[in-house]
Amino acid sequence: MTKTSILGAPGCGKTTRLIKEFVKRPKSTLLTTFRRDAADDIRGKMVTSTQIDFKILESNIKTIHGECYTLLGGQAHAKVVDSADLKQFSSEAGYKLKALNYNNPGSDLIDCHTWLANTDTPLKMVRKYPNFRKLKISPSNAINHLKHYDEWKKENGLIDFSDMLKEVLEQQLVPEQNILMVDEFQDLTYLQNKIFNMWAEEMDHVTIAGDPLQSIYGFWGGSPEYFDQFQGELEVLPESHRLTPEIWNYAVELAHSHGMQTPDIETSHRHGIIKQLRERDYFAHVELWEGVPSNTAFHLVRSNYQAYAIALRMAENGILWNGLYEWSKTELSALNAILLARNAQRLEKEHIEALVDNYPAKYFNFEGTKQALKATIDKTRTSDYQHKFMTPQLYQILKSPDPAAYMYNPGKLKAAKINNTLVRYSRPLSRDDIYTTLTTIHGSKGLEAEKVFLHTGITQTIQKSKRIDPAAEARVFYVGISRARNELYVVKDKGPNNYRLPAVVA
Repeated sequence: MTKTSILGAPGCGKTTRLIKEFVKRPKSTLLTTFRRDAADDIRGKMVTSTQIDFKILESNIKTIHGECYTLLGGQAHAKVVDSADLKQFSSEAGYKLKALNYNNPGSDLIDCHTWLANTDTPLKMVRKYPNFRKLKISPSNAINHLKHYDEWKKENGLIDFSDMLKEVLEQQLVPEQNILMVDEFQDLTYLQNKIFNMWAEEMDHVTIAGDPLQSIYGFWGGSPEYFDQFQGELEVLPESHRLTPEIWNYAVELAHSHGMQTPDIETSHRHGIIKQLRERDYFAHVELWEGVPSNTAFHLVRSNYQAYAIALRMAENGILWNGLYEWSKTELSALNAILLARNAQRLEKEHIEALVDNYPAKYFNFEGTKQALKATIDKTRTSDYQHKFMTPQLYQILKSPDPAAYMYNPGKLKAAKINNTLVRYSRPLSRDDIYTTLTTIHGSKGLEAEKVFLHTGITQTIQKSKRIDPAAEARVFYVGISRARNELYVVKDKGPNNYRLPAVVA
């Protein structure tokens, strides 16, 4: 077996390098990624740039979970647990399970279940789960609940993502290809790394691509050491097309202050800007927040709880954004329905459905429950949905100064979204009009923006954990810094717990 390790700093083109190798022998190569959207993106690029059959791309480019599911037999083996299944289980079991949030694990048994699997921790040691206290449950009850959950899945022909990994490892299942490539290698969990090592032993050639400094999933058993342990022939990518000298040097300073080595690379020739803002200054200059086609914007927080105040201020200023508290598909369709009604333009089926989701049934030409109304709309085929289903009263509401006030329990955030965006826009909008993202640093992995607002506020839990492993938190903020192409704004949040980044020289 021959082994190659591709080391690349942010923006050096690690994925592009793998694609160049993949196209040489696509039928014999399995290319895996950590994130599903990364696999989708690679396939999308290759569809437009190569003549490779899409069926080959679909079967040979996937996440590690996706390949494990294929090896197990896919849906013929078991259906993947979804949110509806968890809701059904919660109803039957009498206690609630929520869908896994990989980027922000918290106080749910599913998070605990996934942590146990990915770190290869026995169920009897459930108390070792870092957030166990947040579960507010005794160890014996946690064990019983998780056993019940596993039994319920088997009885109902279901499998979750952790099960996929464990079953493949137990059955020693290996892909049929003889060349293995792994992108985002630094993100592998302990269990995924075990599977990788098992697969690698059966391959003729293995190539990994990654950046140990971007290893930020230590919670799930990930480690930057996995990259070095592979011991492949090292290829260092020489140039970052994303980073300016100023932003790269700032990231390097952070890494070096924690004893971590960085590759010697060339950067772009653009001039980068780094500024430090206090929270009050950040909120005082909302005019800087919004991204545009030529100047996209990220607002990065360390934890989800920080995002609501930012989202509300965005909504109050009519800013569209993706990510945390983002504009949902239904909200965007409802907004467009209002805009179309105000402009006396035709509403399509999707707009009527969005209005039904947001307004009480009494405002529609229908006698019966909202569920029955939705079913009727779904079955109806007409060129004039608004006259068939909308009442004159609803028309007046949509044209009123505050159409959100009549919505069913809109909440402060949704009301601000709808009403303030109506002030700014008079045409229908789509996701293609959104150039601003609000997310966690973990959620920004693999992405970039022209300008980044990086919030340094951290929780007490993070404050304690960084005392144990300070390099781990440094890697998280290294990722945050290196999302920026041109402008980086370091935002010091209110409160005593802010991560200390290198000083910004004016």
